[in-house]
Amino acid sequence: MFRKFIFISLSCLLILNILVPSVLHAEADQCSEEKLRNLGILALNCDGDKAKCEIPAEGAPTSDTKSPSNTLKDFVDKYAEGAYKNSLSSGVPYDFSLGQGILESGYGKSELSSKYYNFFGIKAGKAWTGQTVTMRTREEVNGGSVYVNAPFRAYPSPESGFADHDKFLRENKRYAAAFQYSNDPYKFLVEIKKAGYATDSGYVKKVWTVIQSVQQYIATSGKYPPSSGVKYAIKDPTETPNVVAPSDCTDASLPNSDIGIIKSADLPTSGPMKPTGIILHWWGGTGGISSLISTLKSRGLSVQIATTQDGLVHQLTSTIDTKASHAKCANGWAIGNEIEGGVKTNVVGGQVIALDLAENDKQFQSVVNITEKLMALYNIPIDGEINSGGTSGSGVHSHKEVDKYCSNGSGKSDVDDIYLKRVKDELRKRATSKKAVSN
Repeated sequence: MFRKFIFISLSCLLILNILVPSVLHAEADQCSEEKLRNLGILALNCDGDKAKCEIPAEGAPTSDTKSPSNTLKDFVDKYAEGAYKNSLSSGVPYDFSLGQGILESGYGKSELSSKYYNFFGIKAGKAWTGQTVTMRTREEVNGGSVYVNAPFRAYPSPESGFADHDKFLRENKRYAAAFQYSNDPYKFLVEIKKAGYATDSGYVKKVWTVIQSVQQYIATSGKYPPSSGVKYAIKDPTETPNVVAPSDCTDASLPNSDIGIIKSADLPTSGPMKPTGIILHWWGGTGGISSLISTLKSRGLSVQIATTQDGLVHQLTSTIDTKASHAKCANGWAIGNEIEGGVKTNVVGGQVIALDLAENDKQFQSVVNITEKLMALYNIPIDGEINSGGTSGSGVHSHKEVDKYCSNGSGKSDVDDIYLKRVKDELRKRATSKKAVSN
């Protein structure tokens, strides 16, 4: 991309948090989870096989659902009231919430759910002001597992646990389409999955099987109406409020912290891609994200990610794994991240050095954090090769480096070699540290 604007390719982390000992799936905190899902990072993971991503088009599938187990009955007896009451004002089908909660909390047997009513493994990010509990959790990074202690939200009652889960779905525009099916839990589930709630291609079937058992048990008790007959106390289930991401969604100080991604634009792209590399750009100007977006639009360009001087990371395309127009020949294989800066420069050793990037440690940490998470998500190595024409490649590179291949060796003034080396050195340092911890 031009020296005028550049970012480093960054996506948010898709960390599969598995709580120890028995939580089956741990969601990210509301802030980072929303940004991750807006990024499309948690969208369908087909592994190149479209059949894996197919979702039944019509009607709920039949299943060989057996009689509800005692553990399922116990969960429903304890928590159905809270889920049902919350559904009346949220529009989230209560049997959907119960089924999903059972699956994700291991029938409510995990310490996080049984003691702290966090049935969905929601982390406590910086935007969270309520009570927290620190628990040991596993993060899968670069194909390996690392155990860390992480803060999770703690709720005073089952009702508040379900309410926070419903609030996340309700306030996230990504899931707006699901709310037209508040009286149809299966279609609601399908829409949630379509919007990227989980990457597991069998997620719909797994959750629906549990929901059917929940429905079967509830029908025998007659205590609550089927969700198909619930009268919701909301004007329009498809209406969702405009949600502004908290400004403190980014915590760039910790390698394992959650990084908030703010959906700031939906710039044009040219189809899906399978990312194998990350390209760091610098944006030769300041003025904030709106200035960059305006410039990109005026020049018919686009980039997936931008990192501003305040350390915030912005998503500028509908999904991360889509072809943007930021690096000529490399658009088909690399995610671009425009880093705000490059105005304060100096010439060192014959190359232009961006002093404002070098001096901004908060922004640097955000760049490294998001690069690390993208590498984990797409199995991108730190170092990688680029072919002679620049049309394929892998690894973490600067635009200056890639442009040499795209423009027959001309190169351009962009993210300098010193900054790129600093980023890659920090990535290697973290990888070594995590490997030592896991061993």
